[in-house]
Amino acid sequence: MIDWEKPIETEEGFPARLLSTDYRFEGKTFMLVQIEYEYRSSTRVFEKNGTPYWSSLGRLRNRKTKREGWVNIYSNTNTHGQIWGTEEEAKTFQTVGSIITTKIEWEE
Repeated sequence: MIDWEKPIETEEGFPARLLSTDYRFEGKTFMLVQIEYEYRSSTRVFEKNGTPYWSSLGRLRNRKTKREGWVNIYSNTNTHGQIWGTEEEAKTFQTVGSIITTKIEWEE
């Protein structure tokens, strides 16, 4: 299921944006979405679950947001760290037993 409050994209990774939540056709209500392909834009009609109305191809999904941060790694496994925005910030808060400060990346 699509969360229409969050950024969306096609399954192929092309960015998309919601234009309308009340597009009506044949007595039903649909989502009107603009898709940004490499050299053109296209407006398409989707059901609320992200399935295209006139085709079985080209589903939508919520865009994954790549995030990054810095953590201090400790030799004592009982020590839990925190994710910091910068390497300098993480090193400022190192405590006894810290082995290394390293960058991490994840998708939300």
